[in-house]
Amino acid sequence: MEHLHPERIAPHQQAVLWSSTLGSDWRAGAAVLKQGQGSCVYHTKLNDQEVVIKTMVLKSIKHRVQSMLGATRGARHWLGAKWLSEHDIPTARPIALFHAMENNKLIEVLVLEYLAGRTLLKLMSDMEGARGGQVRVAQLVGGQIAELVRLGRYNRDHKPSNLIVLDEGAESERIAVIDCVALRKVGDKVAQAGHMLASLYIEPTGCGVVLPIGLQLRAVRACARAFEPERVKARQLARELFQVAQSRVLSHGDPTPETDPLAVDASDSESV
Repeated sequence: MEHLHPERIAPHQQAVLWSSTLGSDWRAGAAVLKQGQGSCVYHTKLNDQEVVIKTMVLKSIKHRVQSMLGATRGARHWLGAKWLSEHDIPTARPIALFHAMENNKLIEVLVLEYLAGRTLLKLMSDMEGARGGQVRVAQLVGGQIAELVRLGRYNRDHKPSNLIVLDEGAESERIAVIDCVALRKVGDKVAQAGHMLASLYIEPTGCGVVLPIGLQLRAVRACARAFEPERVKARQLARELFQVAQSRVLSHGDPTPETDPLAVDASDSESV
């Protein structure tokens, strides 16, 4: 990479140090976690810390305009992660955001802290048939969805491969959001909470992970109870949330992903 320009740097981080590091051959020791058209996600250790690095080629006119306006995916991720951290919702904190040239192409480089733990999708896959663990996680996720919406945000891409289970099995167990690009302000709370609940079902189904209906209902009920402590009202809300989620699932079409995220998890014992 050449002509590295720092767009954002986290407090207590040094732009000069990261510019020098990213200008070196850091990919040589990095594991590729995900690769798409013009984008790649890596896991490596740089400057004495484990990090995740997301690179994206800014090739279209739209990308160039977003770059000038500070509205690229990396910039939106940074702002989303900042909002989550400010509201005590776990996320991979951004370290540095750079624009650079590589092979005569403008690229964006986002450096994030690494979170050790299984993705929720991997956990769902590994726990098929393990009812106790599934119930615990379903309740945790349902509660997190309600917390997000209560705070005024929803995540349009709240799929299990974008969530990491921290401190798994401990009293401090929580769910971290690791892709913050699609965080949006809430409009219709029931519709948008239902949208996120549906995402928890759609991706696993496309990856061949069977989720019992009882497990889905537990997540819905946990979400409803977190919104509405009064028992009768919580039941009514749970019915509404389930109807919204079910409608979203039925209208989604083929849920099979282009790249199986479970194959990525299998190649890296600790997920991003």
